[in-house]
Amino acid sequence: MPGAVGLVGTDESAISLAELDRELLAAIGHDRPRVALVTLDRVTLANSDPARGRNDDHRLRGLGAEVEVVVVADPHADRAGATPLDAARQAIGEADIVYLAMGPRGALSRAVVTTPIGDAIAAAHGRGAIVVGCGSGAMLLGSAEPTVRRRLLPSPIRWSDALGLLPGIVVLPGYDARPEAAMAALALVAARHALVLGIDADTAAVGRDGSLRVYGRGRVTVWRGRHRERFRRGETLRL
Repeated sequence: MPGAVGLVGTDESAISLAELDRELLAAIGHDRPRVALVTLDRVTLANSDPARGRNDDHRLRGLGAEVEVVVVADPHADRAGATPLDAARQAIGEADIVYLAMGPRGALSRAVVTTPIGDAIAAAHGRGAIVVGCGSGAMLLGSAEPTVRRRLLPSPIRWSDALGLLPGIVVLPGYDARPEAAMAALALVAARHALVLGIDADTAAVGRDGSLRVYGRGRVTVWRGRHRERFRRGETLRL
């Protein structure tokens, strides 16, 4: 049976979701749960937060997890420092929880979605592992991801396949980081073909079998066509 899926609206090292971390680790049911932390190489992260992977590693270890960091690299860049593929597959395959950390969205997508890393994550989820995507990593767990381009024709928005752990769903992390009108316009375009989940910063939605529970300080905004619903901490939304 597929495992649960977690969608975190921003970088997991920057938010206060200790309740969520504890619940996820406790759900494993044994001491020292195994966590595979999938993060981009530090060269790619240099323009954002080079300490991101280290912070996540330390936080999860502090909660009693056995953490293995899996470093992935943009195939368009130098792969020096990336975890060897066989070792990466093994770490993900043995994990109870797979964290897909935040990073520059295009680079993260290229490093995961159409590579053996994405196949390993999908296989782990299929045999019951919990998969948590954070920020841009959360976007990759849906069925498609948008790229907003400067070109207006034929459309300023280009869609590409994501990992598809949540079929028929588009995830928009950091929903409250931009004006509602801009995010609503993007959501309405996506909602023609999919249900849209807008995850605020400091917020997460976690669950399985068609329902997600909300954690954190913000809201989850659900677009079903032109109909909008809001969900807050402790509430459960049905997909």
